[in-house]
Amino acid sequence: MATTTKDINVKVIGSGGNTTLFDWRFDNFLFGPAIPTDGSLTAGGNGGATANPDALTYSEGALDALGSNDTITATSTSLQTTLASGGMINGGAGVDTFKLVAGTTLDLTALNDIQTVKPISQVEVFELLGSSSLVMSANDVLSLGGSNASTMAAYSFASTTQTPTDSGVQPTGTTSSTGKVQFVVNGTSTDNFWLDALNTDGVTTNGVVGNTGLSGQWDYKGTANLTVGGVTQLYKVYNHSTTQAQVLVDADINASTDDNLVSITSVKASGTTTKVITETFDNLPYTNREMDSFTTNNGLTFKQEIQKPSFLKKPVFSIIP
Repeated sequence: MATTTKDINVKVIGSGGNTTLFDWRFDNFLFGPAIPTDGSLTAGGNGGATANPDALTYSEGALDALGSNDTITATSTSLQTTLASGGMINGGAGVDTFKLVAGTTLDLTALNDIQTVKPISQVEVFELLGSSSLVMSANDVLSLGGSNASTMAAYSFASTTQTPTDSGVQPTGTTSSTGKVQFVVNGTSTDNFWLDALNTDGVTTNGVVGNTGLSGQWDYKGTANLTVGGVTQLYKVYNHSTTQAQVLVDADINASTDDNLVSITSVKASGTTTKVITETFDNLPYTNREMDSFTTNNGLTFKQEIQKPSFLKKPVFSIIP
């Protein structure tokens, strides 16, 4: 890996040595990797990546992990900014794991363009290392996830155990991994994971934007106990209703979807006519869902102002006169 970043000056010289008397046209122009002689670069120019399982780090720029089951660890909490500014990560073939440094907030919905997470490809497992937040839509899962019939075969299961979540949300029936596009999120009890429905893709055909009417919802289907790479982990399983997207979430993580029941846990007065309410989904504050107005037992009526998930922005409710 290069120790510094510099511009490379390229000079084109004709067969007669002249550089100024001709018009130049280039076609199929390719720069190829060269083996370094001074030890400043890793041979092949791939940041230490090989066709075998590698442990790699990512700070900025482009990283191609090549094939096999690689582990890529981010080095900064500013990952969102890095990727939005042109950073690229390609996991290559196999099941690749991307570890987010503790304290990272990553919103993949802000990096998605026409159904694809542009800066990241072929990375099927994310691991949160503490006090981190990950936001994804069904589009992102379909972009990054792998087919259970091939890439994600190690995550196969025939059914789920009908275990309610810690907050009492009941599973909506058993499911299997057959035919699913799977994505895996590992983490700790201090991490937050939030799933959004299927968003429109921005492409209009015959006056209709792609995915219109297909937003669907995420259904909690119970738990599956899986052993992958010699490690046994209990996962909460979520299926998307209008696609084959399936997410396996480490049971330790605070997970939230569009369709869990809301529980108002506290009310804080912030003025004579406005109150701020905290609501939870599976023990995780949640706000990005349209909600009808509702009236409490003591006669107060509320309406919701739709905002981002609470770990990005706090919800606000106002009293209807």
